[in-house]
Amino acid sequence: MKKNSLKIKKCVVSASLFLTLSMPVFGKDSGIGTKPFSIGPRATYYNPKDAEEGQWYGGAQARLHLSPSLGLEGSIDFRRNSFNSLTSIKTYPVQVSLLEYLMPGAVWSPFLLGGVGWYYTRTEGPNNFSNTTNRFGLHVGAGLETMLTDNLSLDGSYRYVLLESVESKDINALNKTYDDNGSMVTIALNFLFSFPEKSAHVQPVVQPTPKAEIKPEPKPVPVVEPNVIILEKLIVLDDTHFKFDTATLTEEGTKVVIENTKVLQDNPEAKIRIAGYASASGTEEYNQKLSERRAKAVEEILIKDGGIAPERLTTIGYGKTRPAEYEPIPGNINSKEAHANMRVLFEIIVK
Repeated sequence: MKKNSLKIKKCVVSASLFLTLSMPVFGKDSGIGTKPFSIGPRATYYNPKDAEEGQWYGGAQARLHLSPSLGLEGSIDFRRNSFNSLTSIKTYPVQVSLLEYLMPGAVWSPFLLGGVGWYYTRTEGPNNFSNTTNRFGLHVGAGLETMLTDNLSLDGSYRYVLLESVESKDINALNKTYDDNGSMVTIALNFLFSFPEKSAHVQPVVQPTPKAEIKPEPKPVPVVEPNVIILEKLIVLDDTHFKFDTATLTEEGTKVVIENTKVLQDNPEAKIRIAGYASASGTEEYNQKLSERRAKAVEEILIKDGGIAPERLTTIGYGKTRPAEYEPIPGNINSKEAHANMRVLFEIIVK
């Protein structure tokens, strides 16, 4: 048992060192949880309690991010372990795990995990003993994932697996039970994918709708750029008017933009600047690009569906440089401060 414990410790140390050495080449445009889907191969070391020694084997895993901080993992592996040189157990573990990332949006993040598994097991023992069973078990553990490039990440994890014991025979054909609980170490390479963005579907206005309420922007007032005078600033859209982590407006967001074109039509001499802002979660470059894309998306609707002349409109993105509220925990994308900072404003200006 001491020998097996030493091997497990070596596996964990090796995985941690590999992840640490890989960190200098991470992608700058992405963070943990920004791509919703990943799939890739993995190597797994499993050491059952009553086995002679642990073994390395291969498998694959896929992950779906339900949010930047919450992920769902599915995996399948193969392993074979020997018990007292008399019994051989072949197992096909199929596991489903829930992952909680502690630093979503960062270039590396530790995570906690827990889940259930189905284990198709074939046991071969002395005196031509052979038996096939379907077992179910729980597992719990933790891990670390780090970005290698925009579309590639590496992770390592440790989990303890709780399983039913395996029944076999000893050399005298008497019943023998083996404890198959054990420690599991994984190292995986993940290929990251984004789902294609769908174009916002704009429905024609059948009848007039009430004018949307225009809310004043919360303090602090952003610093005004040189050579631009802002006469009035109107909050038009907040984060709920965009689909998660994209520049695509929701149906409600499109409706709000079209309703507010009345304000612009009533002031034909006014020049309008559309300013996009982002929260503190994620990298500075990613948030800057997202704020610019959201401002551009609003401009397109004003021109195509609102009939506003293009020369009256300009766009600008501030990323996370001009927050409306201070975010005490930048990685918490679901905080009220983060939602207040993810917004798009109309600014009536004079140059």
